[in-house]
Amino acid sequence: MDGVSEGVQYTNKFFWHQHSMDLIGNGAFGRVHKGRNQETGEFVAIKTCNRFNTQQHAREIEILQQISSPHIVRFIASDTIDQKNINGTKQMVLIMELADGSVRDELKKLENMFGLSYQILLQLIDHLEKGLSYLNSKKIAHRDVKPENLLIFNNSGRMIFKLCDFGGSRFLTDNFQPLHSICGTPGYLNEYSTANLARKTTTLTYTKDECDLWSVGCTLFECATGILPFVPEKGPADTPGMYNMMISRPSDAIFGRVSETGQFLWQKDFPDGRPADTPGMYNMMISRPSDAIFGRVSETGQFLWQKDFPDGRCLYPKSFRRILSEFIRRLFDRRESTRLTFNEFDEMCKELLNMKRILVFKMNILCLEEYFDTSTVEHFER
Repeated sequence: MDGVSEGVQYTNKFFWHQHSMDLIGNGAFGRVHKGRNQETGEFVAIKTCNRFNTQQHAREIEILQQISSPHIVRFIASDTIDQKNINGTKQMVLIMELADGSVRDELKKLENMFGLSYQILLQLIDHLEKGLSYLNSKKIAHRDVKPENLLIFNNSGRMIFKLCDFGGSRFLTDNFQPLHSICGTPGYLNEYSTANLARKTTTLTYTKDECDLWSVGCTLFECATGILPFVPEKGPADTPGMYNMMISRPSDAIFGRVSETGQFLWQKDFPDGRPADTPGMYNMMISRPSDAIFGRVSETGQFLWQKDFPDGRCLYPKSFRRILSEFIRRLFDRRESTRLTFNEFDEMCKELLNMKRILVFKMNILCLEEYFDTSTVEHFER
């Protein structure tokens, strides 16, 4: 039987089954399968590219060929599927190292439904910062940071996190170059892209940092709670609803929802909830207080905002929860005077990772709790 009848695809050096059991991921620009090297038997990840986005795939290959970091997925080769398998039309594929899973896979596990452990989250912050710092040094905007694009490699029992999917990435002339194209995933899109998507325009511009750091904030919030920070009534793809929510967000809110009367309710700390509603997302974004890190919509349509994590959703020690809330508020801060630069993000990550930890015995509940000491830091409240 030939390769097509068996459901097998080939390139010059690689092959893979198209069966769902070998499908790793499926997105707007292509599908990712588990495959093998025909000569060595090595397992690889093979991204089959959508034929209508050849220019985007060529740009992704160009970027992958020029970067190398322990915290960015390793690019192996690019190729085309054998002509006999695709009716005479060339289809491009990208071959990359095969991961053991992704952060999204971890968040789907029962034990992580309320977020990852703070020890794993700190490791993720460390590796994500290193990957983004490398891209920053190369003047590259990733533009789609999210749990699905953070791969996990198990190395002697230790998790190594690596950024992947550079389909929407761009080389920049400098790190402050204005960008306007809509790129990313609803729920993780920065406020400017959300507004452009809702208005069906590209009028508003944003920088690499405004794009990637916002997505980092959304990703860390979800990893800490198991839910997205800002979700309008019909879900994160409700762009107009999200836009309205964002423009009303207090600067220190990290969580927001809509109340029964349509009012935005914000929190500065972590929540209780889950998200695709483009008009709703737009409406949510334009009403977001600049300090809100969490937002939801109530039964009456009111936006509910918080400056902290929602109660019952973030199970971290109290001191770490406070520090992480502050960090995410800075990532979401849109005010000109206090907006986080990439260098400040880099410094805050290092301070967070190197912060002294003290075990405190709490007499009232007879248990030990880890306390994070901020007495010697510069970027966090003491």
